[in-house]
Amino acid sequence: MSWPTLRRGLSTCCALSCLGIGTAAAATSPDRAPVPVQVETLAAQNLPIEVDAVGHIEALNTVAIHPQVSGQLLSLGFQEGQSVKAGQVIARIDPQLYEATVAQDKANILQDKASLGDAEMVAERAAPLFSKGLVSAQALQADRAQVAVLRAKLAADQAVLTRDSVELGYTTITSPINGIAGLQQVTVGNIVTPQEPEPIVTITQEQPIAALFPFPAPQLLQVQQAMAASSSPLTVEAWSQSGDVKLDTGTLEAIDNQVSQGSGMVMMKAVFPNDARLLWPGEFVNLKVILRVQPGAVSVPLAAIQHGPNSEYVWTIAPNGTAHQAAIKIAESTNGQAIISSGLEAGERVVTNGQFALVNGAHTHILPPGATSLDGMALQNSGTSQVGISP
Repeated sequence: MSWPTLRRGLSTCCALSCLGIGTAAAATSPDRAPVPVQVETLAAQNLPIEVDAVGHIEALNTVAIHPQVSGQLLSLGFQEGQSVKAGQVIARIDPQLYEATVAQDKANILQDKASLGDAEMVAERAAPLFSKGLVSAQALQADRAQVAVLRAKLAADQAVLTRDSVELGYTTITSPINGIAGLQQVTVGNIVTPQEPEPIVTITQEQPIAALFPFPAPQLLQVQQAMAASSSPLTVEAWSQSGDVKLDTGTLEAIDNQVSQGSGMVMMKAVFPNDARLLWPGEFVNLKVILRVQPGAVSVPLAAIQHGPNSEYVWTIAPNGTAHQAAIKIAESTNGQAIISSGLEAGERVVTNGQFALVNGAHTHILPPGATSLDGMALQNSGTSQVGISP
């Protein structure tokens, strides 16, 4: 028999089997070997309804530490790549010039106060003399004007002292946030100025940390409805790029106010506590936005679902080990699972691998997880070719 003829025969046989039109003899023949399959026992569970996205991690706050005064860099108070606390000393600049300026300002203020005191006494003595006609009005006015001038000079010198004291304070640079110090860009001994383009160091806040991700505009309504129905922010899970390691759980914090005309996406922002510091600025992660939780849901893997002429169906395994088709109705799909609205109940066993070789009433041999064959007979699933031979 030629290969085309054999292929047509096998294709017809397989098609009839998928439709449940197999002969009873073929299904129940004692000579027919049991079909190796893998199964999953269904259980009612609280199933999260979620949508997937890919985003990148960004520091919630980033601070570039620049000097605000010029001078020689005396010391650094951080280690590259290590944590720093808000208020921790980052760098010290030589303060001697600024200390001398402050000392001079204080001396000027003392001089101003002494001059003001003398002028006030002169003005106070002139007032009764003026009432007796011993001092002219012009002289009294001049004395009082001198007092006003000296008071203004004292105020100006006090402002200068405040300014110079602030500049003196700038010689000690502290971190404004908790975070991680990056690589230092300036070494001790160099002259630093506020005009330098490079910062001394950049500090990034990694606890908490943010994830920005584009989201399809057509699915935006789902998120908005879920947010309206929930009294708390939606939960967002961050997973590794391989999808096998859960990195953190956070919340959806913000949705951008416009959709990109070019991509048809809207940007969203999630925030994670990052207690274990598994999320790092700049990396890409897989995100799961959990819209709601379906209580008592019965679900099957999408790989278990077959498509018949009238409806979707799955293969179930009876207590005696025989296979039977079960027509199902799917409510919705999420995270590789289909929530079943009718056709299945908790406790039933559903075939998840090996469906291709099944007919109604066929005897099966249930393989443990990870096994791929029984006595040399390989699993034949819906991903194989028409004749059941893996591509």
